[in-house]
Amino acid sequence: MTKHFKTVVWIFILLTGSMAGISLLLIDRAVNSFFHPEVIAENFTPEHPNDLPMKTIQLNYKNFSLDAWYLQAEGAEYAVLVCHDATGNLYSRIPLYRLWHELGISVLTFDYRGFGKSGGEEPTFEDYATDMKRGYEKLKLQLKNKEKLILYGQGIFVSEMLELAVNKGCDGIIVENAVPALGRLYTDPIRTFLLRDHFNLTHKMDRIACPILFIHGSDNPRVSPEIITSVQSELSRRSTLCVIDGAGYGELAETHPEAWKKCVTDFITEIDKAIDLKSINL
Repeated sequence: MTKHFKTVVWIFILLTGSMAGISLLLIDRAVNSFFHPEVIAENFTPEHPNDLPMKTIQLNYKNFSLDAWYLQAEGAEYAVLVCHDATGNLYSRIPLYRLWHELGISVLTFDYRGFGKSGGEEPTFEDYATDMKRGYEKLKLQLKNKEKLILYGQGIFVSEMLELAVNKGCDGIIVENAVPALGRLYTDPIRTFLLRDHFNLTHKMDRIACPILFIHGSDNPRVSPEIITSVQSELSRRSTLCVIDGAGYGELAETHPEAWKKCVTDFITEIDKAIDLKSINL
């Protein structure tokens, strides 16, 4: 009896270990499918766009610094912290900064450690959140509390940006082609269950008081607009969804600039209304 019992225990341990290993492998593959950072060689200096008054700044840590740009719009009432997706680098998103500038909005954008010309070791998810916080603090110093602040995030990093909004505050949030939770991207029950809480947006969004805008491509192959609509229905507060027809998962400011600008300008009006209503209620 004792021998059989030990055999059953060992079989249980082996099965449990195997299932845990498979689970970790599935999670790792799902997460890594979103990560495609582009590193720029130290001896190569990309050119800044001549039509934009970009100022190169550094977000300093003790042993390394993050590459960042600050673009001041004359007479700006708003400023935006751009927290880009887990692909490319800040130099591959110049059309996005140009549109913000055309709208009269100041921009601070940066590369996470391990992206572009930023230093540092290969980052963890906690490091990405820390880098966003460092960018937020730098932008607040640049603004001197004059402009209203928007947080703008893309893709899989939206979850970390929302945590920044909860802890630090802002006047509005724009999320583009958001990944609401990895579990929502799969139909098989195993990955749906295992990944249900990875990058889950709904719990964080319910802790945010400012207006929220989802900008999403109608032809996004990873996250359909219907999934975002489902996320909205789970929120206890109102948010806005702006679907750009014919757009996919890429940089919507580059592929559909006019539609993107309309989404943002309409949302700015919503933020202004929310701020006016808040001042009346004080």
